[in-house]
Amino acid sequence: MPQVKIYSAAEHLANRRDLFIAALNDSLIEVTGITAEKIVYRFFPMAESDLCALGERSARFSVVEITVFAGRSAAVKTQLIETIFVQVEKHLQLTAVDLEIMLWDIPPGNYGLRGTTGEKLRSGT
Repeated sequence: MPQVKIYSAAEHLANRRDLFIAALNDSLIEVTGITAEKIVYRFFPMAESDLCALGERSARFSVVEITVFAGRSAAVKTQLIETIFVQVEKHLQLTAVDLEIMLWDIPPGNYGLRGTTGEKLRSGT
């Protein structure tokens, strides 16, 4: 179950949450085959002074962090990141300069759901 966090200036996120969800859903579903119902989104609207983006970045600079269960190949992770860049530009007209993506693999012993750990769920015990 991917957990997605989106950090951006509050003014930028205000009316664009659905566009971020559409772009990321399209990417995650296309690349991993997961269903939309399994994706959890959390938005972090920030004051402009709390999201310091220097250099070429604009006030629309955004960071997307996706936490997934470990096990996907490097090729799949690369494809996912590349697809997200394409979909975010398509849905939000946000260029690659204004987007950073972090993909976190969580090993089975470091998550819990349905009352147990990922290791126990995977092993069936």
